[in-house]
Amino acid sequence: MNSLLSALNEIKIDLISLDLLPKEIELCRFSSFYFSNIKMKEFEGTISDSVVCGFDENPEIALLKSFSEYIEILSFKNGFKNNLSSCMTDRSDGFSAFPKFNQEYLQEARQRALAEAFERYVWANWWDQSQNGFNLSEVKFGEKDTTKESTLLKKLSQIIEIDKVFCITPYFHPFKNFKIQIYFAFLKNGGVISGGACGNSDLISFRAISELIRHGLAAHRFKTTKILPISFYEKRLCFFLKPEGELLVHERLSQQGQEIPNRPILNIDCEIPSVAPNSFYVHRCLFKNQPPFIGGAIERFCL
Repeated sequence: MNSLLSALNEIKIDLISLDLLPKEIELCRFSSFYFSNIKMKEFEGTISDSVVCGFDENPEIALLKSFSEYIEILSFKNGFKNNLSSCMTDRSDGFSAFPKFNQEYLQEARQRALAEAFERYVWANWWDQSQNGFNLSEVKFGEKDTTKESTLLKKLSQIIEIDKVFCITPYFHPFKNFKIQIYFAFLKNGGVISGGACGNSDLISFRAISELIRHGLAAHRFKTTKILPISFYEKRLCFFLKPEGELLVHERLSQQGQEIPNRPILNIDCEIPSVAPNSFYVHRCLFKNQPPFIGGAIERFCL
């Protein structure tokens, strides 16, 4: 733990020297877990991809995760501004920043970048192509369930009542021992929220549900305050809180195709110049003809 606190302090000193220390960092409790939120810029909405966050049982790790997300976005924007070929996209899909105090930072950053790119490639293709197959299972989270995932779902359901939760596993050719899980939570008062993750560890469910929680908290604020969505991200989330959005999800889940999308070909797989090179290594992976994730029609349930 001391080494983690020491690393965070060194990162803070480094970011101060580069005039990159975030002006606002918010640490929030959620059950026995923590959200660390960093605003990329002034934003008055409820949820935005201009706000990055980390989630963990340990507040220091949550903070470190949010710093990593923060450096990812800044490095992407810097690369885009400088016309770096590997950054000339609308969004930062397939980016990963990893702190250099961990000796495995090169491998970890690339693995995470590859996992994010693959998750978004498979998820987008699955939603867009109804002939693509998937496995579907209902997720139980009753009082007797004591896993981290069940604890989180029960807490979320106390805030915004959940009717049922399903886990989607899209079909794909074996790739790097990766697993992909997409969670859809149907709400008792209407609407559906999502959260997904990809990787080769047992933390996939935890990471996917942490995204589900983030969307659930935003959905609760929209439903209770009746404020209007501002960003495209918010507009898409709110569309799927409506009956027509929920109907689209039911329709997609009823379309059980059997096809498996072709194995993707890596088009970008390289280091990205980090805005904080002493503290973070940044890597990007992106596949050839990768479909947009947060993009396209509002009716695409990719969040």
